[in-house]
Amino acid sequence: MSVCMESRRTEHKFLILQFLTFNELFWLLENDSKLPRQGAKNLEEAACRRAHMAVRWLEEHEADLRLYYPQFDDYVYRQFLINADRLFRTVHFEHISPDARSRYIKVLTNVGFLSGNSIHAEIARITQA
Repeated sequence: MSVCMESRRTEHKFLILQFLTFNELFWLLENDSKLPRQGAKNLEEAACRRAHMAVRWLEEHEADLRLYYPQFDDYVYRQFLINADRLFRTVHFEHISPDARSRYIKVLTNVGFLSGNSIHAEIARITQA
């Protein structure tokens, strides 16, 4: 089983994500990415964990945005994309294997705000290794 699939088993540990603001999560992921790690497996495991947390946070907060902004405007959409971009810059996708990276891209294209045709190039740029 791949390292990234192991992250899926720990979903119960991500319940606290509901209560984190964007700035708090960004700070946690940014500092986690700066921790020294030895070996490719440890680097990939940490990157997968950060990617999984970012995806989960985006999914949770997209639901909140849709609840509070039923007719989301350009400002809300742009802020969501800016936050997604900043979160995924902390992941360091270059440490994740190509097959796992492609799975994350598929998940991202299913997140509602990120599902439009115009955003596919942006997602590819963010996750590019």
